[in-house]
Amino acid sequence: MARDRSIARTKVRQPSRSHRLLIRSATLLAAMSFACGMNAGGCGTTPSVPGVSSGGSTILDSVPRPVILDSDHVLGQASASLIVVEYESYQSTACGRFARSEFPTIKQNYIDTGKIRWVFRHFPLASESRARPAAIAAECAGDQGKFFEYRDLIYSNPDSSGNVVLTDAQLKTYADTLGLDRTTFDACIAGDSKNSRIDQDVNSGTALGVTDAPTFIVDNQLVAGFTTAADLSKTLDRHLAGTQ
Repeated sequence: MARDRSIARTKVRQPSRSHRLLIRSATLLAAMSFACGMNAGGCGTTPSVPGVSSGGSTILDSVPRPVILDSDHVLGQASASLIVVEYESYQSTACGRFARSEFPTIKQNYIDTGKIRWVFRHFPLASESRARPAAIAAECAGDQGKFFEYRDLIYSNPDSSGNVVLTDAQLKTYADTLGLDRTTFDACIAGDSKNSRIDQDVNSGTALGVTDAPTFIVDNQLVAGFTTAADLSKTLDRHLAGTQ
């Protein structure tokens, strides 16, 4: 019995950051292999070994190129030569940090100048109890032409830990702030019509190898995890120059 108690007190070592990145990379490769296997035409190329940017994000080459759908939320000119898809979760502090501190620079330098089109897609995780309700609320706001404004409001007031308030009451307050028709909005978030829309985004991300948020698909390259505007700009510039 004394031996059993000693074992119980043994502290389990947590995997290092580099080990966690390797695990995430292996997961991405497995998901991509599955997605390519499900595609009758395959992916056309063999995925390369992931790298790690200076910002800590995992970079994986040769993922299937995403296709913009009519239901997507898109910023940028249709003539832009490069498409970037961001998979995000409103409950993710990393997504919020990127939205507040990094995305404005990307928007100013690349979207507003007509260089890229930016697609927002939902990727709420099963472990995040308020991510899906927030995504549904954003879609309901989108029905009234206010998706981007509603998204910005969600991220605009984090606490000291970077968390945002996603209670039902707060989601309705955001609707009031934007002057949405509350009867229509309340019926929308109470119903089930938007769940399939959220699932559409999640399924598309899973097929591309997305396992967490934020994840960015830059043409045929996957960038997983928080990234700075400076790091992401280097990736964008390589693709725009045709050197990627």
